[in-house]
Formats: sequence, C-alpha cells, structure tokens
Amino acid sequence: MPELLIVCAVPGTDQNAYAQHYIDEYSYTHLDAGMYFDRTNLAAARAWCQAECENAMQHGQNIVVSNIPAAQPEIDLYLRMAKRHGYTVQIVSPKRED
Repeated sequence: MPELLIVCAVPGTDQNAYAQHYIDEYSYTHLDAGMYFDRTNLAAARAWCQAECENAMQHGQNIVVSNIPAAQPEIDLYLRMAKRHGYTVQIVSPKRED
C-alpha cells in the first residue's frame, strides 16, 4: 500500500532536511522540492502542492509533503485525499534544534 508522509511545518524546524531521508532512502516523491516560502504566493503554492499530490496518488507513488502547517484543516485535506486513493498516512513534526 502506498504511503503519504506529512511533515508538519513547525516554526524553527527544517522540514525539508527531515523529508530528505525518505527521498534518499525510500525514493519518495517530494512535493516541496525547490519551493521557497513567499507569503504573497501562499494560496498558489498550496493549490500546486495539492494538485501534485493528487496526481502522484493517481500513479501510486509514495509521497512526502513537507510544506504543511501544523493546522488541522490543512492536514485534513491531505487525509481525505489519502483515504480516497487508499494510502496509509504518517504525520510527523520534527523537533526544533536550538
């Protein structure tokens, strides 16, 4: 069964570094690759990521999404998408390294 790994964006953590392990070790498709935070483009970035996730799920790919804020409505959207496509889901929040 394919898997969706959600790396929640907790301020001060490096979600991409955490996600990189899954990309390198398990060949996950990373949906945040090369994207940079730009508050003025937030809605477009979210829409892009959701569309890319839907597309990757239609192809049965293992996916890691690392640009999701630790907010329930955003997480719920991905949970519904995963359920619709028969994915298992793992949600992680890396700890800050102060």
